[in-house]
Amino acid sequence: MPLNSTRGGASAKGFGLTAGGAYAFDYVIVAGGGAGGGAQGGGGGAGGFLSGSDKLGIGRTYTVTVGGGGTAGTFNTTSSPGTPSTIVGIAEATGGGDGGVQGGSPGVSDGGPGGSGGGAAAPPAADGGTGIPGQGFAGGDQGGGAFSPTNIAAAGGGGAAGVGSNANSPANLGGPGGNGSSTSITGSPQTFAGGGGGSGGNTPPGSSGGGGSGGSGGGAPGTSWFGPSPQGNVTAPSGTLNTGGGGGGVTNYGNDGGVFGGNGGTGIVIVKIPNDRFSSSKITGPHTTTLNGAFTVISFTGSGTIKG
Repeated sequence: MPLNSTRGGASAKGFGLTAGGAYAFDYVIVAGGGAGGGAQGGGGGAGGFLSGSDKLGIGRTYTVTVGGGGTAGTFNTTSSPGTPSTIVGIAEATGGGDGGVQGGSPGVSDGGPGGSGGGAAAPPAADGGTGIPGQGFAGGDQGGGAFSPTNIAAAGGGGAAGVGSNANSPANLGGPGGNGSSTSITGSPQTFAGGGGGSGGNTPPGSSGGGGSGGSGGGAPGTSWFGPSPQGNVTAPSGTLNTGGGGGGVTNYGNDGGVFGGNGGTGIVIVKIPNDRFSSSKITGPHTTTLNGAFTVISFTGSGTIKG
């Protein structure tokens, strides 16, 4: 397994044919984001983010898997984490953790672990999910204050570049999601794997509040409840497709069955190879190609294969 570190800029010669029938390439692998929690739910954690360099064996076929985003649950029902993205035999990024949800069985209020961890739900003892070092950061904790109709804020999910923020319970503000990581592998800066925002509220007798913002890199914002009860059906925004962004958390009050967190965003796998090694016949699956100087960049938006 290669080191999960970002390789700096290099000349085309540095990426040319090497001894042993292989050539060097760069990659970015982003897993699917976790879903946000329903009912005072925490934001979903971003999918794990990896960047690095390795070698492709000439004539060898590598399977590329692009992870799906987690599916959101409702009151008393946990959401699901994102699924991994991988270049088999090279590296794998872990899916983002799901956001915690108020109520239900013990432990569901905690954010789930993942590439980046999900944010904690509103109950004051809830904890954010852990992230994986080198892939992402932890989700935020609830942040204190007794749970009540006027104190229903939840924490943001972690991102590839920072932790999710704790809820601001006295102000009823959901915690923002952690920011994602930037890469210029395509030749232009792009940001991936932002955490989802935690849910907030604005409940009688008129306390101000709001859902947390999504982290840069596809994280979705959390929602707020503005009354009166019951609020009607509500679904939080989902993480952006092919960014690994976490889904937003959703608030409910008086309508336990009709609220859903946001789904996590699907992942992406990007590889950068020398132009003289590229052929469209060597690539299968949904993808786009761009030129970056002496290199061709293949962005897999769905699962497929690449032949060295």
